[in-house]
Amino acid sequence: KEFATSALRCVALSHRYDVDSIVDVTKCTVGDCADKLEKEMCLDALVGIADPLRPDVIEAVATCQKAGIFVRMVTGDNLDTAMAIAKEAGILHDDGISMVGEDFRKLTPAQLDEVLPRLQVLARSSPEDKHILVQRLNGGLMPTTEEQWLEAHPGQDYATQKDKLLPGHMDEWALTRRGGVGEVVGVTGDGTNDGPALKAADVGLSMGISGTDVAKNASDIVIMDDNFSSIVKAVLWGRSVFDNIRKFLQFQLTVNVVALTITFLSAVCGYKPPLNAVMMLWVDLIMDTMGALALGTEPPTNELLDRRPYKRDASLINRPMWRNILVQAAYQLGLLIFLLKE
Repeated sequence: KEFATSALRCVALSHRYDVDSIVDVTKCTVGDCADKLEKEMCLDALVGIADPLRPDVIEAVATCQKAGIFVRMVTGDNLDTAMAIAKEAGILHDDGISMVGEDFRKLTPAQLDEVLPRLQVLARSSPEDKHILVQRLNGGLMPTTEEQWLEAHPGQDYATQKDKLLPGHMDEWALTRRGGVGEVVGVTGDGTNDGPALKAADVGLSMGISGTDVAKNASDIVIMDDNFSSIVKAVLWGRSVFDNIRKFLQFQLTVNVVALTITFLSAVCGYKPPLNAVMMLWVDLIMDTMGALALGTEPPTNELLDRRPYKRDASLINRPMWRNILVQAAYQLGLLIFLLKE
């Protein structure tokens, strides 16, 4: 208990005398060792093995939390060890919930939904627990038909158990989410058994050094240095690309709205169109291309991590963008009409 609460992994060292008289050591199998030798042993020592955090992990976790990312720890370690490591890394807080996989699997979908907002540590968990957790968060690979549910729960009654067994089913899950939209989930993993969870996640991140080929093939991003801080860089660049796309769209739509509107109004009012087809093509090829290069290649800044992430169903063109487009287009149209009259 003392070792576990100090973030140490416990290993017991023991021995047994007269092994030759019990089994034939030249023909002894693993099963024979477990059945005949691994009992009535003399305990030599209990050793606590420390697996210290990398220096940048604490800062990286704090940066993710500041950026509105909920960091959870899913591990096979003992609960006390997992809680100690999670507290050291800044993952587990005073109001957070930690539980073991055995208790996790006993929850109903409704009970799990109540726990999820504060669930920060899941210890003694199996790969299936990790998969279920991802499914309840984002709805990925959730059973949508009775056949799929029965395939995941053979021998169970669909009519009476569909709302009681994890991970639930899509109809039940969608009713408990606003608009049927779940969270955007990123999952890290390095083992073969992490494949289903990596597949179900919106963004699967595998380890490039310690990860297996199965995990790498199931993931979307391979972290080449196995460093948690690299996830922060991925988030930073992802937000930068998204914002750059929005900036370009705002610029592009403003220019095209003005050009098309002034041409349409001139034709309707009987004036000679100020822009012919060649001029319009020139605007698209030259002006829009230069604008795309300028706005689309803008480097990321750390200020992007000071805001919460966009929701899954967030529109690519939001209300402030429409306001800017319409106001700028109206101003430019007014100015162009004035110049054309003069």
